[in-house]
Amino acid sequence: MIKKSLLSSHSTYKNAPKLLQLAMLLRVSGDDIDDRNGRVLVLIAMAALQAHDYRVAHDTCSDLMSQYYHPAWRVCKQLGECEEFKDLTARRCLLSYAVTYCDDDVIESLMNSRSLLETQVFINL
Repeated sequence: MIKKSLLSSHSTYKNAPKLLQLAMLLRVSGDDIDDRNGRVLVLIAMAALQAHDYRVAHDTCSDLMSQYYHPAWRVCKQLGECEEFKDLTARRCLLSYAVTYCDDDVIESLMNSRSLLETQVFINL
């Protein structure tokens, strides 16, 4: 239902409180509030990323990282590797989070992405 709501309108992702309320009413993840919020925020971050709204995507990823919601590493990776998102410091933070919590089979590619980003940061100094 949350996914359908996000797909139904291009700006639905901007209304996180209502989506979180809907998830609560639908009892997404049962009584696990942290998992519920994390799952909804990941969907919001993905929708914002697909809409090229990098500021909302980043703000949402920052919320997820501050809550230590480990499954968020995937959306953090996507935003961190997005060259259209020009905030190199934010991208470095996102990739660091992704490296910390990613699956073993992607750690090497993530380290390479992070290394390339570090090079860009140093070039821009």
